[in-house]
Amino acid sequence: VGAMRACARAKAADPKAFAAAGGPALVRGRVFPRIRDASLPAPLASPAASGAPAFEAAELKRYDVHAALLRECAALFPTEAEAVLQPASRLTDLAAAVVDGYLARGDARGARAWMRTHAVTSPALAETIAAAERAATGA
Repeated sequence: VGAMRACARAKAADPKAFAAAGGPALVRGRVFPRIRDASLPAPLASPAASGAPAFEAAELKRYDVHAALLRECAALFPTEAEAVLQPASRLTDLAAAVVDGYLARGDARGARAWMRTHAVTSPALAETIAAAERAATGA
């Protein structure tokens, strides 16, 4: 993460020099792969019952940390982040895994509260929660 921030400072100081020195390639080829491999959770081999990617429970509890890192990467280097990290889809996968955990425990209300607390706005996840609520009430 420190290398990413150093690259961002260099880019802000002189964007043309940063590009000429191969800065974007460095971010794409070394910095973001290292962040992806060392700082972001990898999906488990077997998906959740819903078919969404599953993650270790401890990693899901760190959703805010992962979300902040992905948002920072995307803000500083949007093109490179999308090419290497796919921040939007990673955030969606992490949020879906958290919601799946709540629904697996029969806690649709908790899932909805978690989405509000973490500012997750996903119509698909909201519909998944609504469907679970309908199934639980027999409606």
